[in-house]
Amino acid sequence: TAAAHQETVIVPEDDSTHAIMIASLRTKHGKPANMTGSDKLRKISGGTNWLPFKDRAESLFELFGCLHIVDGKWPITEALTPEERELWKKRDGIARYILTNSVSDDLSSHVKKRDPQNPSKIFTSAEMWKKLTDTFEIRSGQHVTELYSRLYTMRAGDEDEIGCHILELEDLRQRIAVAAGTTGRTVSDAEFQNVILISLPNSWKTWSQGYHGVEAADGKLNRTTDELIALIRAEGARRAGTKRTQKRSRGEEALHTSSGKARRGNNGNRIPQSRGCHVCKMSNHSYADCTVKDKPECYHCYPEGYTGRRLTDNDRKKLEKDIKAKAAEGSSQKGKKRSADEANLAETPTEAPAESSRMAIERETEALAELEITDP
Repeated sequence: TAAAHQETVIVPEDDSTHAIMIASLRTKHGKPANMTGSDKLRKISGGTNWLPFKDRAESLFELFGCLHIVDGKWPITEALTPEERELWKKRDGIARYILTNSVSDDLSSHVKKRDPQNPSKIFTSAEMWKKLTDTFEIRSGQHVTELYSRLYTMRAGDEDEIGCHILELEDLRQRIAVAAGTTGRTVSDAEFQNVILISLPNSWKTWSQGYHGVEAADGKLNRTTDELIALIRAEGARRAGTKRTQKRSRGEEALHTSSGKARRGNNGNRIPQSRGCHVCKMSNHSYADCTVKDKPECYHCYPEGYTGRRLTDNDRKKLEKDIKAKAAEGSSQKGKKRSADEANLAETPTEAPAESSRMAIERETEALAELEITDP
């Protein structure tokens, strides 16, 4: 960031280049600032950030009165007196300071202060700036061309997420605008709409032909780019929903038309058919056995009399196991009671029939009578 500074502006004596340069050189500026972090000239994916760096560097040169020294419009030959030459060298030194402190370490070899072949020679800021321009200007142009090529050749497939595809196109358009800087090599709305329509999948061909982003008569946009993108997103969502419905219908048809015959593997062994209900999303019953379909509840997931949460496969197995255990326990209790009743009956003495009792009484009576007769 640029440091705050106060300057005393000197008005040039006339409109000549010499007068304007000397007035600027005599104007006092604040302490020069450095670029920090990502603002510096640095390597990025696919090249460098030369174009945005160039704009920032030129702004700093202009702020501290050395822009035309750097771009070569004010050579030292314009300084006619020793005093003017000293002023020029001082301002050139400020420009060299800004340059050397605005380039990352991995690119610092491009801003050497001295000539490697002649160490006594010190490069001027104009020479350093020209070397940077010659090195990176062409590369940046190539980078913009590569971005353009990617933008115009990108195509979406039928299985691609259309929303993500649109975001990638918008990102490329923005990167072209940043990389192009002030060169004017940007993608207009009309051009970008055509790029979007061309990049859609083949299955969208009819839809694309039915959409007219640009009127043929006057070339004006019939709809904005944002409106086109909104329409494409809505159409993409509709198509995705249709695909899900068709997939579900095919699954139902496969379940209804299944012959029921067991499939067999290569070794002849039976392969069990897959079970599951796509309505309840459960595997404890098939679609054919589902009792919910268009109803609010399914008997398999909410059995009669059951008021708990929806049963999962494990829940249902556990419930069936508990029911069987209770049934077995009830049968065991009934068996124990029956055995106890039989034992009680065995221990209780049975009463003699009434006829047998009378005969016994008669025999006793006869015996007593005989005793009375024979008694002396």
